[in-house]
Amino acid sequence: MAAAILDYDGVNPLQVQKVREHETGRSSTDLDAFATGQAILGLDPSPRSMVLMAAMERNSASLLGPSLDYNDEPCWKARSTLSGIVSRLGREPVSLNRALLFDLILYLAMQPHHTFPRGARLSDESDTWLLETVGTLTDDSRSLTEGERFVLALWRLARVLGPHLGTTPPDISLLTRWIGDRAKYFLVPGESWSDALNADIAALPEAEQNRWVAVLRHALSATGARPSCEVAEDWTRVGSNAGRGSISGGH
Repeated sequence: MAAAILDYDGVNPLQVQKVREHETGRSSTDLDAFATGQAILGLDPSPRSMVLMAAMERNSASLLGPSLDYNDEPCWKARSTLSGIVSRLGREPVSLNRALLFDLILYLAMQPHHTFPRGARLSDESDTWLLETVGTLTDDSRSLTEGERFVLALWRLARVLGPHLGTTPPDISLLTRWIGDRAKYFLVPGESWSDALNADIAALPEAEQNRWVAVLRHALSATGARPSCEVAEDWTRVGSNAGRGSISGGH
């Protein structure tokens, strides 16, 4: 059974599930709690990384596949174990070549936003390693292909969880330098209007950017759909400070 689980082209999370139930009598994805899971965690980084990649591929396939039939208990149990297996394996040291590294990053970039840990991370433990390894394997981005830049752009997008208001975290700043597009985020990107707003404000001089940040910060403080007279007066003041015509009206 362990040999079958460790076969990169044949890893089946249902096998992990069955082993878990056989060894403990109950269902779980806690690899630390049963012998086969402990054996996987005890592997050297390279073969353990192949198990991680296999679980990731199957999790992606399950997300893209048809809806679950909850009358088929073995199937939905097996599919529900996938994200937990990936999350646990992701806390261990990873050893991947360049192609598999970018496969991993693409997987992280395409995960649903509610996936834990949030922010397109495999784990908090591995995030620094991933960024350092990308820099090492690509000679600090000098050997990046256009396809790899695109994958990094998707990863950067997925890592923006809230309005940056022009203040760029170190990881986003590093990815932007590698991608080379000088993107700057004021609001969460991903929608046409917010992408247009981010691009328009980023193109302004810094002083004007700061005035628009004040407008956005004020907007984010709203707590109701209908502003009070006091809030409306504040809007007039803040908007006047930002000036008119700075943001294109064609979006």
